[in-house]
Amino acid sequence: MASFQNHIVQAKRNLSFLVSINSSHNEYWDWQVTVTFYVNVHVINAHLAQAADLHCRTHEDVKNAINPYNNSSLVRIP
Repeated sequence: MASFQNHIVQAKRNLSFLVSINSSHNEYWDWQVTVTFYVNVHVINAHLAQAADLHCRTHEDVKNAINPYNNSSLVRIP
């Protein structure tokens, strides 16, 4: 399972790629959105790994973990 640092490294790598395509290929906006999504997937997963040693396998698990209305979650995001 990926650690906090693994997720941060991948988020930075994706962000670097996003900067590159933003500066040289503005016609690929769909890929810019996709890369932005995955930057944020890794940032959220880094938070879960660091805050609660939680390693989610699905987007649904992440959604449940960060849901502000899930009172049983220790890592919910307001």
